[in-house]
Amino acid sequence: MQLSYLRIKNFKSFKDECINVGSHHALVGANNSGKSGVLKALDFLLNPSKKNIDEESWYHCLTDEPIWIEAIFTELSGSESESLKGYLRDDGSFHIARSATAHEEQIDGEFDFDISQHFQKSSPKFPWLNPSSVSAKAIKEWDEAGVADTEINGKKFRDYLPSRKVGDWKQAIEEFCSDALLESDYIECWHENPAGYSSVLKSILPAYIYVPAVRDVKDEAKYTASSPFGKLLKKILENVAEERKAEVEVQLKSVAESFNRNDNGIRIQQIDDLESSINGILSEYMPAEIEIEFETPSFDKIIQSPRLFSHDGFRSSIENKGHGLQRAVILSILRAFAQDNNDALNNTIFGIEEPEIYMHPQAQRTLRRVFKQLSDGGSQLFYSTHSSLLLDIVHFDEIVRLERNDSDNGAYSICRQISPGDLISDIENRIPSMKGVVSSESIRQHYHNAYHQNKSEGFFAQKVILVEGATESYCLPLLFEASEYNLDYYNISVIECGGKGQMDRLYRVFNELGIACYIVFDFDQGSTDSGSRRTSKGIMELVGCSEEFNDDFLVIDNLCAFRITWEHYMESSISSYSEYKEKAHEILGKVGKPLEARFITHLHLENGGELPKAISAIIERVIKLQWRGSCLA
Repeated sequence: MQLSYLRIKNFKSFKDECINVGSHHALVGANNSGKSGVLKALDFLLNPSKKNIDEESWYHCLTDEPIWIEAIFTELSGSESESLKGYLRDDGSFHIARSATAHEEQIDGEFDFDISQHFQKSSPKFPWLNPSSVSAKAIKEWDEAGVADTEINGKKFRDYLPSRKVGDWKQAIEEFCSDALLESDYIECWHENPAGYSSVLKSILPAYIYVPAVRDVKDEAKYTASSPFGKLLKKILENVAEERKAEVEVQLKSVAESFNRNDNGIRIQQIDDLESSINGILSEYMPAEIEIEFETPSFDKIIQSPRLFSHDGFRSSIENKGHGLQRAVILSILRAFAQDNNDALNNTIFGIEEPEIYMHPQAQRTLRRVFKQLSDGGSQLFYSTHSSLLLDIVHFDEIVRLERNDSDNGAYSICRQISPGDLISDIENRIPSMKGVVSSESIRQHYHNAYHQNKSEGFFAQKVILVEGATESYCLPLLFEASEYNLDYYNISVIECGGKGQMDRLYRVFNELGIACYIVFDFDQGSTDSGSRRTSKGIMELVGCSEEFNDDFLVIDNLCAFRITWEHYMESSISSYSEYKEKAHEILGKVGKPLEARFITHLHLENGGELPKAISAIIERVIKLQWRGSCLA
């Protein structure tokens, strides 16, 4: 069973948002954008509990509408489908929802609410053909209304009805629907909490393990029925051979006999002496005696009371170690649990807040590989993160970007995603000859070519400036700083694309995730490379620009094109360029063009040089830049 769709309505900062779910998702976005809300919505869906919900869980505390968390599960196993028979949709998927409905009036001055569960499936649009609506009272009302004489598609319900008994009516429904009803006679309906449904959900739905950002390792490492460590030990206990368990129980009984009264005469003498001494004194007060008895240990009790110790040069309990080691232990327990969890009826969904906390960069990259292993093994993961090391632009469909929007009625969260299918459709619509040729794998291979880990930084930005190479990425931050517009302060990233041939791909992914993009590139006018000229025109078309230009540069709202190259323009715009270039060689020696260009820019600004006209225009446009909607065809 795999979660494939999630809808969050009237919960936390979510008015009504949907997420198409795969095996592995990174939740990114600014603080208070709704990342934790997604993880808590999953917790309510899979671990519904009143203790985790209060009045503030409702969107803007609007309790007149219910909280509604909806999900679709697909890829059910044979046993899961059998257990859920009667609850499934026609396509075999399981469509469920959890809701929380606030009471209209407070109880004893306290806010209160009810939690309910629902399922959706196709049902006849005629109420009297819905088995769950059939009762003796309903049949009487339907009879009075002449329902049995209804004819649908040339067939009469009465002809299938041997009597007015509830069982016969339900049997007639099954036969009549099979023979008479067409697809148009069915509608998707929500059904509320039939008898036994709660128990079915508890035994069938995936386990959800939620790890908040701030968590004491003792919460994960202690033995409880719901903790990962407890579940692991429970499995160990269940797998212990009965004869070995019996052997241990005999040994434990022998230990108990050493402390308690028995007929074998093997009790520890000092305990007997202490008991006799106390009773001797007690007899002076009243005719009574006491018996010292120790609780007999059992195999089950011993296995339920472990503690974790760490040996990292010296031995001490894990809660006394550093937060980095504690966090690593939590994630290791979760990983071990997932690897050991082979029961097809007990899939696991992990929700982890900021797993990179206390982790150095190498450990973060290892975490990403671990998450991939978990998802490849059948578990599903959602994790919120502020680390570009946990993202991979090649796997753009793993990213769910949360965005906070403000309106007159208050702030709300928006979810943005992009799928390989979105990009395939875009290519096929733009280039009809590619229809049926492009695949998810080929799309990813193209992004492998464009990928560099630094590009993942763009997923956390409010705006990105896409540039061809290192020269622009080295110089632009200095130029913006000189205009007293700090890029980091305004959450703007300069993303080096590694050539303009990669720009369109990166633009499409960032843009479709709601990130405003500005492109800076060299048009290379006069170049003998026909491929370069085609690429330049393609970039212009991508942003909706068809302008011809003969000036040194063209600047519009979301693009700047230098007629020849950035270097050519800067050399013609900085009067002391040759002097600064010589000084760069004198101080830096023989260096590449990007470092040389940065040093020249630094000297120009340090000596009070004005910003070149094109640069001022770029800065002005970037400050005003807004997301303009989808760019896909």
